[in-house]
Amino acid sequence: MINEVLVVEDDDFKLERLSRALLEANPGLVLRVAKSVHNAIEMLGRSYGLIVLDMALPSHTVTVGSSPAMSLPSGGIEVLLELAYAGRDDKVVVLTQYPEIEIEETLVPTKSALDVFREHKMGNVVAVLQYEPESSEWAGSLTEIARQECAS
Repeated sequence: MINEVLVVEDDDFKLERLSRALLEANPGLVLRVAKSVHNAIEMLGRSYGLIVLDMALPSHTVTVGSSPAMSLPSGGIEVLLELAYAGRDDKVVVLTQYPEIEIEETLVPTKSALDVFREHKMGNVVAVLQYEPESSEWAGSLTEIARQECAS
């Protein structure tokens, strides 16, 4: 198994909680972080044992002197489409804090999104988890998936 995980998340607090859950699964994991759609697509030059993907992302990482980033409520879809276009089979866990995901201009309940991603062949999505700051259920699920997919 590949022990590198790409985490695509722009919120630092959520990123810290995700990192803890992943490293609990396997302390030897190497975590790579992308904080925007553009940054995530750039990082797809290598394979990952797992990709943890937020859906709502900025278009690009803001740097001094650059133009402001556009907020993309379904920015994660762009990453999934890039993976599918490239024929990549990296396993993806979609993690979103919203109860619905916009997929092809339709709001899909988070609980049904996995089937829709598979039906539309949008990357190799293995789970869709709803992030809830006050709950640890998502973290337990993520830890278990990482144990299975990124065994040392």
